[in-house]
Amino acid sequence: MQRNIPAASAERRLIALCGLLYFVSYLTRVNYGAVLSELTVARSLTTAEAGLAVTGSFITYGGGQILCGVVGDRVRPHAMIALGLVLTACCNLLLPFMPTVFCMTAIWCINGLAQAMFWPPLVRLMAENLSPARFRSGTVVVSIAGSTGTIGVYLLAPLCIRLWSWRMVFWVCAGAAVAVLALWHWQFGRLQTGLALHGAAARPHAPVPAAPPARQPLPAGTAWLWQSGLCLLALSTVLQGMLKDGLLTLLPSYMAQSFSLPTASSVLITGLLPVFSICCVLATSRLAKRFQNEAACGALLFAAGGLGGVLLPLCAGLGPAVSLFFAALAVGGCTA
Repeated sequence: MQRNIPAASAERRLIALCGLLYFVSYLTRVNYGAVLSELTVARSLTTAEAGLAVTGSFITYGGGQILCGVVGDRVRPHAMIALGLVLTACCNLLLPFMPTVFCMTAIWCINGLAQAMFWPPLVRLMAENLSPARFRSGTVVVSIAGSTGTIGVYLLAPLCIRLWSWRMVFWVCAGAAVAVLALWHWQFGRLQTGLALHGAAARPHAPVPAAPPARQPLPAGTAWLWQSGLCLLALSTVLQGMLKDGLLTLLPSYMAQSFSLPTASSVLITGLLPVFSICCVLATSRLAKRFQNEAACGALLFAAGGLGGVLLPLCAGLGPAVSLFFAALAVGGCTA
């Protein structure tokens, strides 16, 4: 007979479980970029050829987020997350055996779709089972877990490259996905029971008004997209993702080719970027609480990230330290 978990403990465990899931999602998604420069040497590929898989993965990941966001409202979040873990484990296991660039690209496109199955159900789980205060702290924990996963990849990749080969990076990450799948299946049922038993206490939301206000009609056509600010929000999110993920993926190859650094060293140096990202997330959380102006904080961070992205290529001749600083500024501004 299972022992019931108190509501507060269940909330903390749910946040930890979601953080671990997001940590592994970064392990199994960012690892390709971490070994990209080594892969080009081992398979005699150009950076453009090896990068096809990354491009395809970004497309399926972005499109999959929309699809999974819609489907995620109609299926159990636990089931979607489990399916994503199974798919990403299989993709990471199989990719080193792919004989051609096109086969690798196909596998990694499937991995991008699998990765899209994590964030929508994860947010739904936290929103439905956590109090507003816990939800805010939970999103910070999950964001930090993602950056920590990136750090883990950039520490793991040089070690595997030196001791074994780039293939071992994918196999270790696949094993991590399988382990989290088992843990998720084991723990989630108990947590769900604990949260359901104390649902009212765990979610002290404001009472529903007896007579909700009448809805205002939306403007005709697509005008509501502009008036609501949704288009600008979507555009800024796309640009932020392009800059952050592009830098994290291509910076090891850039550092190795521009400054003649060993592959393992360039990967290890790139691992410093998510450390700066974690600091930015924590600092932004404090700033947002103090100034109570999310729009101003967001604009400031986007400006910092954009400035770093512009100055990075312009100051390439000043050495690897300067390039790393501007890359950290760009990634930190986009992550926070």
